[in-house]
Amino acid sequence: ALIYRTNSVKQEATRERKIAGFVQMLARGETPYPQKKRPTADQ
Repeated sequence: ALIYRTNSVKQEATRERKIAGFVQMLARGETPYPQKKRPTADQ
């Protein structure tokens, strides 16, 4: 998903901005797509 999103951009400046945004998002522990909530062990 990340490769498609970066390769589909035409301008190099926009591509660099998107990559920087993805790096920041992943550093915060976020994912490109929201993950489903998993049941906890006590349920």
